[in-house]
Order: sequence, then structure tokens, then C-alpha cells
Amino acid sequence: MLGKINIIFGATASGKSAYGVELAKELDGEIINSDSMQVYAEIPIISAQPTEEERAGISHHLYGMRSCFDPYSVGQFVVDAAQKIIEVQNRGKTPILVGGTGLYLKALIEGLPDFPEISQETQKKVDEILLNKQEALHEYLSSIDPLAAAQLKPNDKQRILRAISVKLECGDSIVKVQQQSKNPAFSRDDYHIIWINPERKFVYERINQRFLKMVELGAIEEVVTLAWYVDGRVLPKACGIPEIAQYLQKEISLDEAIHKAQKSSRNYAKRQITWARHQFEFDVVIPFLEYNLRNNIIAKSL
Repeated sequence: MLGKINIIFGATASGKSAYGVELAKELDGEIINSDSMQVYAEIPIISAQPTEEERAGISHHLYGMRSCFDPYSVGQFVVDAAQKIIEVQNRGKTPILVGGTGLYLKALIEGLPDFPEISQETQKKVDEILLNKQEALHEYLSSIDPLAAAQLKPNDKQRILRAISVKLECGDSIVKVQQQSKNPAFSRDDYHIIWINPERKFVYERINQRFLKMVELGAIEEVVTLAWYVDGRVLPKACGIPEIAQYLQKEISLDEAIHKAQKSSRNYAKRQITWARHQFEFDVVIPFLEYNLRNNIIAKSL
């Protein structure tokens, strides 16, 4: 919609990138990435970043602009996205955010709570806890912050460490900190939020075919370049990277890796759809199918 910050949300392989380009043509817009994996430069194939051909001459921002070895956060996204939105608006263009990372978009729309800055002293304590309680981090979190522990899975190491850091730094549960006042850069009325929500069967079929294409285009080579399977570095959790790493370590066959990656991607799409139903207030829901995209049909409600 003209005069608005347009957001296009959808599950992986739902066709949102193609829809975003068509909308940008319609509204004289520019695309801003809101996918947590597509910010990384080393994995354009496995993260399904739009190619130059797919971008169709439309300006795209925040794609491939960060190294996998320099982790990106939701807080950094909120700052970067707000800056790009203003830049696009100052050029007289329509900003169009495209992506499936609901946490990023929710943080941009609603704002982020004022988390405490983690001191070096606290970080040293967390490092010691990590060293001594590698296999029992969730249990330790339960002992100091049962409220946060109840909301986190035992294998969610990154969020558990974050919760421990906040508790040790300020004494409050990260859950309470998250509920504090937030200051979003824009008001909800500034946004026009679109959900591309085709039939799940269609999404799953596209996921299966797309991953086969990724392998053909060089997804395996991307993982080799990252050396993920050699040194165990903490890298983006893009669907396909762990499975290909298992193949490269000769733990499973290539066919098994492909099937596991396809299943992982389908499960991720399912979580995205479930999340959208409970977390977002959409202005428009579009049950788009493939033929709509091919024929460049833009919803009349826009």
C-alpha cells in the first residue's frame, strides 16, 4: 500500500520473495530483507537469497551483508531495518520488508525491551558456568530463574545462556525484562502487513523441489567453504547446513541428507505458520498459489 511500510510475511518457499518484487514494481518500492539467514554472505544458495535475475532490477537491502562468522542479532536487525526504511522513504520510494523470521518483524513492529548491558564480570561468570555445566545448563537456569527455564527447551543453548546472563546481571528474570516498556521506531499504523499463506501442501512440495535445486546449484560447496563440519563453529541455523555437514562427515548418505533437510525445512515452515496465527495481526491474508505468482497478479485489496 502506498504511503505505508509494507511487510510481506510467509513461510519458507511460500512465494513471498516473488510477490515482494511484483509489489515493488506496483508501488515503486525497494525490498528490505527480514529473514535471519539471508543476511549472511557465505550462504546465498542454502538461505534462498533472491538472485540478480529474481530481483528484476528492484533494489534489495540487507541481503548477504554479514559474515556467518559475525553473528547477527534481532537487536541489530531492528536498528538496520529502521535505518533502511527511513533511507527508502527519503528517496520517495515505498519500503517493502520481505521475510519469514517472525521474531525480527515482531521486534521491529513492537520494539525491543531495554535489556541490561552484560558486563565483563558477568560474562566471565557465564563462561565459567558454560565450562562447568555444559550438559546441565537448563537445570542451572531452573535453579536461578525457573520462570525463564519453563519457557525454554533444554537444548536451546543460546537462549538459555542469554537468560542466565540477564539474571546474573540485573537480578530480574529475562521474562520480566521482556515485558517492560518498549519504544518502537514506527507506530503500528505506519505498517501494512501481508501474510502470504498458500495451501500447506503447495509449500511442502516447493520445499522439496527447492532443496534439490539448492544441491544442484552448490549448497554442498557452501557448507564445505564454511568448514562447519571441521571445527564446529557456531553458525547460522539454516535448514540444510547440519544435514549436509553430516553427509560430509560420512555419517549419512547424500540421499539421507537431502531427505532430512527437506523434512527439517517442512517442520520449520509449519512452525512459521503456527507462529503467524498466534503472534501477528495481519492487514491482508493472501492464499496465493503458484499460478498467481506466474501471472503477476497483485491482490486487489492492496
